[in-house]
Amino acid sequence: MRSNSKIQKVFLLSLACSALASRGICQEQTRLTQAVLRDDVRLVKQLLAQGEEINRTNKAGYTPLMIAVSRTNLDIVNALLAEGADVNAKSWYGWNALYSAAIKEKPIMLKALLSSRANVNIEDINGLTPVMGAALWGRQENVEILRRAGAAFTNDLVYSSALGELDKVRDFLTKGESVNAWNAAGRSPLAAAAANGHLAVVNLLLEHGADVNSDGKDGGVTNCALCFASQNGRTEVVKALLGKKVNLNADSAGETPLYKAGDGGYLEIVKLLLDHGANASGKKPNGEPLLFSAAQKHAEIIAPLLNAGADVNATNEVGSTALIIAAYYGNADSVLTLLSKGARVSAKTTEGFTALQVARSLKDREQIIEILSNPDEAVKNAAKFRSAKSNIPVDSKSLKKAQWKEKARPYWNPGGAIKVATVSEFKEIFGEPSKTRSTEGIAFWYYQCSDGTIQIELIDPQMSGGRIIIKEISDY
Repeated sequence: MRSNSKIQKVFLLSLACSALASRGICQEQTRLTQAVLRDDVRLVKQLLAQGEEINRTNKAGYTPLMIAVSRTNLDIVNALLAEGADVNAKSWYGWNALYSAAIKEKPIMLKALLSSRANVNIEDINGLTPVMGAALWGRQENVEILRRAGAAFTNDLVYSSALGELDKVRDFLTKGESVNAWNAAGRSPLAAAAANGHLAVVNLLLEHGADVNSDGKDGGVTNCALCFASQNGRTEVVKALLGKKVNLNADSAGETPLYKAGDGGYLEIVKLLLDHGANASGKKPNGEPLLFSAAQKHAEIIAPLLNAGADVNATNEVGSTALIIAAYYGNADSVLTLLSKGARVSAKTTEGFTALQVARSLKDREQIIEILSNPDEAVKNAAKFRSAKSNIPVDSKSLKKAQWKEKARPYWNPGGAIKVATVSEFKEIFGEPSKTRSTEGIAFWYYQCSDGTIQIELIDPQMSGGRIIIKEISDY
């Protein structure tokens, strides 16, 4: 019998690193970047005081400042800037802090960097400047801030489409602008409007002959308009595109609209795509069945995929099934759903590990172990397991912002596995937000902490099947 530590080690190496290396989980960090990733302001200041090299990059080429900006941690950003962090440093791919700040919904990071004399026209490897990024992401306020700071910007049909400027889009079309031409940022007008959910603009472009399958760049990947809409949860835009008989092809990286919608947890979009012939048995570019993303973090998507023909016992290259994946990530809802749909408990990885063995090798898997130890009985009493609460509610006002973020990390965890909770489950853990607001499919919840307010940017629960899918947590 192999030891639990042996099982965990092998499983981590064969599954976690192979599946997550491209997302930065296995990348080497410096002491300072590690502290930034943990949002540990005290340790960051301590390391700086000890002479830690402030601009030393991690293995991926990112400086501590770039990471702090991407995590919207203003305290750490200010601490790094105060000690002379290079505000204009670039990663190997030309990524820079100002561009990262420019595409955020709130301009707080942007203002901090501009006050430290960031180069407002800095370009990435593709020649994109921060103001171009802000326009493509539909950040009108950030565009204006950057222009006032001296950013060179020429508006065109693509940028107006991305920003949802319906009247300007109409004017450009009247003047004879090509409805399908990419601009310098590498995106078509339809793809730009679809990405940001501007339905009125999408409809206007289609009325003027826009190619429903037009596309554009998303970093180094070329996405179709449907891919952009699916990955960003733009349900109404997806409906409009499907109504024009759009194709369901993958992007240049091999990711289909169904993969993008499923990975983001957009249940309604998943159902729409399946209803229009999307292949539920397809695989991700890394060879994993689409079902794996649902098993990991979106249990509600499992049934639609299986009903559309996905194989409940399909495996990846290391022999893992969706049930093993669900057990590894501790998703009891997924385990119960998969068992009810015929998942084999006896299935083993190529290393010989069952889902139960994997669960036993990890911490905090007691509920999963109980379910897998008596699967037939667990399925009969699924409601009991689903109602079980494993988190102790806290009063957000008793926590500092850093403590609140740490507690919320399992539900956010950029680049890693996440827990998915329903709205009621999340509120039972964190309480009622002090205020909320919604706009174009995005919701903002605010929690008052002892040292300030936390803002959560999340997919509007009405568009995510009632699930909490956090995009960003930031100081407010």
